[in-house]
Amino acid sequence: LWGDRPASLALGYEYRLVRGRYDPDPITLAGDASTDWVESTRGSQDVHEAYAELALPVVVGLPALDLVELQAAARVFRYRGFDPGWTWKRGARWRPIRDLTVRGTLSTAFRAPSLRELHYEKSSYNSLALDPCSGVDFMGDPAPVSPWCGDLAGQVEPLPVVTVEEHGNPRLSPETARVLTAGLVLEPRFAPALTLTFDLYRIEIDRVIQDVGDVLGQCYPLAADARPHSCQYVERDPVTHALTRLVF
Repeated sequence: LWGDRPASLALGYEYRLVRGRYDPDPITLAGDASTDWVESTRGSQDVHEAYAELALPVVVGLPALDLVELQAAARVFRYRGFDPGWTWKRGARWRPIRDLTVRGTLSTAFRAPSLRELHYEKSSYNSLALDPCSGVDFMGDPAPVSPWCGDLAGQVEPLPVVTVEEHGNPRLSPETARVLTAGLVLEPRFAPALTLTFDLYRIEIDRVIQDVGDVLGQCYPLAADARPHSCQYVERDPVTHALTRLVF
């Protein structure tokens, strides 16, 4: 256009086949080992993807417009077991002088559940868990207590050993996200080996895939206006009220 740099276009197609399996030894599989108990796991996933990426230098080498570049990209995909979809990106770079670049992008993202998240069979193990109703953190220092703890606030063991039981979920939905980024890049000509960047970003994720580590935070949120959920996966001793089991 108004510069000596040509536009750049990339087109491509990709096919991926992923298989995974985990076969524990017979003692672990029978639950007779002193460590974790876990069942055999196996699964597979195949993906078809096509993409296009365009970088379009609009202006190059003018006063206060050393570079103005527009960017666009799109990717269509089909994961076995999920509906087809697509993601996109729009971005721009403005370099008023050779030493400074201003950049920004707006894009969407997609993440299909992993083989473990979909197909992981049951496992059971013991682990330390920080009780959000104890009022202390892992270092023993004071910490906020969830307003949903009620009479348990400050009255329970902070770091009990709990039995954790978890497994995959073949009915999981993919994660989707909307991402906004903006930043500055400083590359001073007097220091060719120096690059400084400053970036801001905002990421909004829908249908977040969570694991057992998120259960306690969901059952006992710190915000008084938050709605507790997942409490059906949290078990306490009926006498001491200490955490005893997390199931997810």
